[in-house]
Amino acid sequence: MRLSTALPSLLVLTSALLTACQGAGSAPPPAESGDFSLLLTSSNVTVASGSSTSVNVTVAPSGGFTKSVAFSTAAKPAALATTFAPLNSSTTTTLTLDASSLDAGTYDFFVKGTATVNGASVEHTAPLKLVVTPKPGITVTGRVLNAFGVPLSGASVGLQPNPASTTTDANGNFTFANVKGTYSLVVQPSGSAISHEFVGLTRPDPKLMLFGVEGGAPLQAQATVSGTLSGATFPIPAGQIAGVTFANAANGRGSATLIAGSGANYNLTATWTGSSATTGTLYALYGKLNPAVSTLFDSYSGFATRDVNLANGVSSSGQNITFQPLGAAQNSSLSALITLPSGASLTSKRLFLSLSPKSFFLLGVDTSANTTNTYRTPVVPGKTLGLVVDAKQGARTVSVQRVGLQPNEVVNLALPSAAALSSPTNGRTDVGTNPNFSWTSVPPSSVSIFLLSGKRVAYTTASGYQPLDSAFLGKNTSYTWTVATVGPFSSMDDFTSGAWPNGYPQAGDATPYVVTTSETFSFKTAP
Repeated sequence: MRLSTALPSLLVLTSALLTACQGAGSAPPPAESGDFSLLLTSSNVTVASGSSTSVNVTVAPSGGFTKSVAFSTAAKPAALATTFAPLNSSTTTTLTLDASSLDAGTYDFFVKGTATVNGASVEHTAPLKLVVTPKPGITVTGRVLNAFGVPLSGASVGLQPNPASTTTDANGNFTFANVKGTYSLVVQPSGSAISHEFVGLTRPDPKLMLFGVEGGAPLQAQATVSGTLSGATFPIPAGQIAGVTFANAANGRGSATLIAGSGANYNLTATWTGSSATTGTLYALYGKLNPAVSTLFDSYSGFATRDVNLANGVSSSGQNITFQPLGAAQNSSLSALITLPSGASLTSKRLFLSLSPKSFFLLGVDTSANTTNTYRTPVVPGKTLGLVVDAKQGARTVSVQRVGLQPNEVVNLALPSAAALSSPTNGRTDVGTNPNFSWTSVPPSSVSIFLLSGKRVAYTTASGYQPLDSAFLGKNTSYTWTVATVGPFSSMDDFTSGAWPNGYPQAGDATPYVVTTSETFSFKTAP
């Protein structure tokens, strides 16, 4: 009885609940209401060209508005970079204004907020005035150096585009005050007819290293070094070779090679820069030549070093050296896998042991066309290996040097295409007095060095050059021009940072480089 009485009551309750739920589901949602406006911490903002600033943007609700607002800008200058953080908010956001690429001037635009209310888009704006002031001037204190890194005194230095000029002091230094924005410098060495233009600088301390031998090499001291080798077979048997090299931190160089049939005595001329007296080290190697390539080692059986004190013009005899045996553990190899650009062929591969920034022991020269190579190398504690690969593309050349290599390393070298001249074309006879020179760019990042016979050397990261002078060339005059590229450098500021303190690098230096040279074109200006 109780069960049958309870069931109708339960059914009635369930029906009532279902009816209530259906009624609730059919009721319309409450209407969205309210509005908003945008408030800026400042509607007038000032920033220096090349810098950035920020403005806080607040959502000011009214009438119960609680929606999220999407932020953007309207009518802003294209060169102005803007970011909102966050991009959407119901309360506040921060607008960052980046004027890195914006010229000085006054710019009016709007901050915009967009929200959806009752399915409709609602937009409001707030005006913003941005005043970009000229970038503050800097004091440029630079130095002029020749190709060997030696300071040049008495050189004329001109500043562009705001003309000013000065002369380098005894240490090659010069100064310009209040230099604004990107600038160029034109250097005229004393007594030279050729000027050097460095295009597109911004750094305050450029080191301007002139391409060419302006001013000559640093003064060298030298001494004759001689002695007797022991600890190996002498006279040297057929297929064997020995060598002695002098090295030190003062650009020390000098070597002697003893071929088959040579006795145990060696004699070399050591050179260095700086003071008249120096200390250095003699390095000696003894080994077997590669029977297939007589300019390469096949194995190494002896190695030795000897410290030496030298004085300019004074012979140093009795510098005897005893070889210590090198076993299998001190013999290794280096593999080089070379990729050539289209139309290029190999001319040489040079392997060396790095001894100091400007000193090396040449381990061999390979003139084969092989792009896959394995070379035998000695294992010398504390020393690394270097490899120079040279190639040609018709009249153009490419040279890549890798340093800091280790025994058993596999080196992948992808050579770039050399710079190729475009305009003025070769043999043209109607060129104007202020032509626009152009050439192909060279990867990886590099600086192009434009050379115009007897007139100008220009340094630029662009693949073209046009002199500032409206009448740069004489009329009815013949000229030749070519382009060398050096790298890798990401910018002119990088190139003038002093990255090569010992001058433009040479093969065997402990400096990596990528160097290309173009063909040479000739032209004649119109009468």
